[in-house]
Amino acid sequence: MASVANTKYTELANPGSSQPVAELLCSYDLHGKLIEVSETFESVVGYSRQHLLNQPLSFLLEPDSWKTAEQNILEHVGGASPQPRHVRIRLKSGVSVSVELDTRLVFEKGIPVAVQAFGRDMAKLVSRESSIWRESHGTFAENLKQLHRLSTTNHSSLGHMFADYLRTGCEVFRLATGLVLRVEGKWGKICALSGHPDRLTLDARLPLEATHFGSVADRLRTHAHGQAAVDGRLEPDLQICIATPILVETELFGMLSFSSPGNQNRRVFSGEEREVIELMASGMARFILEDRVQTERALNELREKQLNRVLEMVAANRPLIDTLQQLTASVESHLPGTACAVLLLKQGFLSVECAPRLPDRFRELIAQECLQPQASSKVDPFAALFTKKRFPFLPTLGFELGPAATVISAAGFPLGAILLLQETGAAPALPSEEILRMACRMAGIAIEQRQLADRLAFQAQHDFLTGLPNRFHLLELLEARIADPEAELSGLAVLFIDLDRFKQINDTLGHPVGDRILIEVAERLRAALPSQSDFAARMGGDEFAVVLNGLRSASAALDAARPFLNALRLPYRIDGRELFVTPSIGVSRFPLHGNDAGTLLRRADSAMYTAKNDGKNAVECFVAESEQGGIERLELETALRRALEKSEFELYFQPIVAMDGALEGLEALLAWNHATRGRIPASQFIPLAEETGLIVPIGAWVLNEACRLGARWLEAGWAAKPIAVNMSALQFSRPNFVETVASALASNLYPPRLLELELTESLVLRDIGESIHRMTELRDLGVMMAIDDFGTGYSSLNYLSRLPVNSLKIDQSFLRALEAQPGTLTVIQSIVSLAHQMNLTVVAEGVETLEELELLRAAGCDRAQGHLFCASMRAAEVEKMLASPDRQVFMMKRAKSSSR
Repeated sequence: MASVANTKYTELANPGSSQPVAELLCSYDLHGKLIEVSETFESVVGYSRQHLLNQPLSFLLEPDSWKTAEQNILEHVGGASPQPRHVRIRLKSGVSVSVELDTRLVFEKGIPVAVQAFGRDMAKLVSRESSIWRESHGTFAENLKQLHRLSTTNHSSLGHMFADYLRTGCEVFRLATGLVLRVEGKWGKICALSGHPDRLTLDARLPLEATHFGSVADRLRTHAHGQAAVDGRLEPDLQICIATPILVETELFGMLSFSSPGNQNRRVFSGEEREVIELMASGMARFILEDRVQTERALNELREKQLNRVLEMVAANRPLIDTLQQLTASVESHLPGTACAVLLLKQGFLSVECAPRLPDRFRELIAQECLQPQASSKVDPFAALFTKKRFPFLPTLGFELGPAATVISAAGFPLGAILLLQETGAAPALPSEEILRMACRMAGIAIEQRQLADRLAFQAQHDFLTGLPNRFHLLELLEARIADPEAELSGLAVLFIDLDRFKQINDTLGHPVGDRILIEVAERLRAALPSQSDFAARMGGDEFAVVLNGLRSASAALDAARPFLNALRLPYRIDGRELFVTPSIGVSRFPLHGNDAGTLLRRADSAMYTAKNDGKNAVECFVAESEQGGIERLELETALRRALEKSEFELYFQPIVAMDGALEGLEALLAWNHATRGRIPASQFIPLAEETGLIVPIGAWVLNEACRLGARWLEAGWAAKPIAVNMSALQFSRPNFVETVASALASNLYPPRLLELELTESLVLRDIGESIHRMTELRDLGVMMAIDDFGTGYSSLNYLSRLPVNSLKIDQSFLRALEAQPGTLTVIQSIVSLAHQMNLTVVAEGVETLEELELLRAAGCDRAQGHLFCASMRAAEVEKMLASPDRQVFMMKRAKSSSR
């Protein structure tokens, strides 16, 4: 390589030739690396020799010129004769100059090792380029002023900004046309023009292949800073002279270019000019970014305002269709050229709920598609539904299929879907994924809120167990039916239904079984309705009501009620057990029995009680007398509630005697001495007290009064006789019953052994386990217990061995049957025998004749009570009896007087 370095720079290119002497500029090896430069070359390019040595030619040459130099090296090595070449050299000042070069190979030991390059008239070139540099430097300073003005101007819109930049660029580059072409998929959209030819229009969409911008875009993406000069044809007579990409952050927005018609102005652009267009593109990108931020902020504010409107509608419980229409309008306002449809999942299929911009035909065609969620899809059950194959009809409606998303509930269940449709031929919509997700969230909130409101409204108007209208809703429906002008002409009947003995099923088999019967009753009522205009309702508990139309006579109403009677008294099969529940039905008619819902229901209820009192399992039509009985019953209940505070109750006592006539004890009997009605029979007010719950405070008073009188008689020194007190089922079931008994004994200082509590057989067997537990506590307290009315319930003795009782009281129905049914005495004997084996005393109730007494004595009964011995006595009479020992013997005296 020494021969190359020592080559004289004044050596002729072609010795002996008449051509002007060329000056050696530089030498470079076969790889294009500079190995020597001349002083002239240094002064031209502006770089020092030390900086240039070992640099590649590509450092100085334009890309096309470097390719030319590479090709020249290959041709030399291949033996081709040298040819003059024009190359463009980039000066340190940024200016690009054209130089004609001759080249020749340098050999060492016959092998080519380097290339020498000779230039012509370099001195003139240096002078001319120095002038160009000074001119370009002044122009660049002016351009900087323009750039500063552009960057500091507050443009009112993107359009104004584009127009200012393009106009300024045309002046700076002395070109006729400025253009901003925006990339939109495979299209380039002209979004700004300056000095444009007539054939180009704003917003024109050009295929990128036609504009040659596709390759430009690819090049711009692959170069960090891009190349400013791009050759390409935008139109047949419009030549792109200088261009650069507009990069908004890292996103390719489009291209800024300046053009001239045909081949005009085919000049070389300096580095300063390229820097100017790049700075212009950068300034435009900043403004575009700021405009995007402001636009996005405005859109967010608008979106938030619209979403708040949707939420306000949801909170105000507006109809779902109104809320969804507001939501679709919001979506469509953000996505011009797009139609939004909301589809809801109903009965397993998607149906159009809201699609304001779509024709009714769309709703019909969607229904025909029978869109069902894919149960196997774990991600999106509707993902496979929204395909062009499933919607071939859309083009006929003027739309193309767009994106879709599933509306999901808070618990993760699909509620429906939102589908976007693009108008055919419209510009592609802006990115819609975020808007679609937002719409799905809002739709989910609206749908779930509406469903919740509907459920709450249904629950407020319907019975939770049976699903029938409740009493409140029944009154509304009945009032609406009465308000119908045709109701008075066609007739209307109200059926009030109560289930007989239903309480016994609840008490013995439990409420779950009772609930299943009520559900079955509701189903039978629905099935028995003669028409869709009729309806049934649950009033509460075991009471139901039915409203029937077109019944103008009492006979027609009774005939219409009998199918319900027959349906409800059929057996109910629950857990393999066959149960029978009969109904009692009362009927009232409009307008005969009332002109409002409350009156019709009340009078049907009164007729139902008539049917129940007449033996149950029957239908009765309302009559005025039955209503009067109901009024009297209400008045009696009101008086009963005040009886305690008015001290209208009094205890009577019936003696319990041994078979030899001796007084063994007393049974306390409750009497009600009403202020105006006189003495009211216990058979009349005790059931009412049980039904209303008043038996609990009344029973507590009886217990306390019996202990008080017993303690007083003991204090008087009379013979101690046990007092028996009857206990109601409601009183016995109270958790504090044992405490109530203990309190009565303690407060009156009455010995527990002298108190006997009488419990009915059905009461004890209602919950045998709980009964044994409570009776054991009473026994531990020292109280005696008896089973009252034995034989009227389950007539079973096997449970007696488990109960801590002292005696049995045989119901008086056995005594009434002694003469009519010969086998009754044998039954009594069996009861007495088994009771004695368990050390239980047997007492016979209701003894009225000597014959009954003799049979009971023969059967082995221990004690008896009834009118044969004595009528019930007031406390004063009992005190006289206790004060006189002779009065404590009943049976012998009566037997003797009877025999005389």
